[in-house]
Amino acid sequence: MAADHDQFEDGVNDGDTISDGWYNGCYTEAQLIAMRGILDEGIGKNKVEETFTSDTASTKTNFTYDEGENAYYCKGNQTGTLITQTQWVDTYADVQRYGYLRWDYKVYEVYDEIDDSSWDTNLWDSNTTPTETNEYFHWTGAYYVGTDATNGDFYGTDDIVVIEVRVTAYDDVYGGSIEVWDGTNYVQVSGAIRNSNGIQTFTLKFDSTNDQVFVWKNGHKEGVYDLSSLTNNKWMIRINSDGTRNAHWYWYWCRKYKATPSTTVTEYLSSDDGTNFTTADSNGFVDITSSSERGIRMKAKLVANVASNEVIVVRRCDYMMWDENKK
Repeated sequence: MAADHDQFEDGVNDGDTISDGWYNGCYTEAQLIAMRGILDEGIGKNKVEETFTSDTASTKTNFTYDEGENAYYCKGNQTGTLITQTQWVDTYADVQRYGYLRWDYKVYEVYDEIDDSSWDTNLWDSNTTPTETNEYFHWTGAYYVGTDATNGDFYGTDDIVVIEVRVTAYDDVYGGSIEVWDGTNYVQVSGAIRNSNGIQTFTLKFDSTNDQVFVWKNGHKEGVYDLSSLTNNKWMIRINSDGTRNAHWYWYWCRKYKATPSTTVTEYLSSDDGTNFTTADSNGFVDITSSSERGIRMKAKLVANVASNEVIVVRRCDYMMWDENKK
């Protein structure tokens, strides 16, 4: 199963042209359009859009809710299960036989989940020693914390790296930002990270051909930054603070997108309130062949067998159902 399994890439809007590559992951542009059309048919009928803006799953085995990403994640060497809340079909509807669904998820290689209360000098570089808990790094003052020059160097790659950070301060404006640097020189690739914005997720996609990096913040494109001034053949990621306004920095994790993961995912749909689930085919379609398993209360399920040193992040589930008279 491919790592990128979402309908709408972060920062891509309806009407945008989506070419093969990072933006569309598993699907071609034509397939995305078709999927949108299929789901649109369910508007006002039996369509569900579960965006997980809060911890709303009815079942979450080995998944944890991340309020910074509005998503669920499950770490390596575990089998994770997510089941949505019950959704009733429209009043007077017949029992549901057919369905269509898509879970929006990505699989990442772990750089550091920052969850073992141990500062790892093989992964990180800093001019201070941050405090590490089982949840984040924490530091304050005019210091930087960044990926290691050996194991966290992304020079010459097209890697996609995602980090989650937060800062607190006395007010909403202060000095501190995300940078790509080579050990000597740096390029700032974010604006000031503000106290009022809470936990923020940054995605950096390196482009080795053109010596640049694309940056998204919380799913919205921030910009494209030229890295040609970094002449030491090193591209590390760091957070750099000038120490003003007593800012406290928190770094929660660092992950790298994995195009061919070992993690496997299976998707299911139920119309009898989860008593029975039917596996979706590779295109997302479901046919509940047994009449005894058809009903009018819908649930979707995802089961992920997460491989070692990988993590799956689930952001959304869209599904719809209809009866056999509307095939």
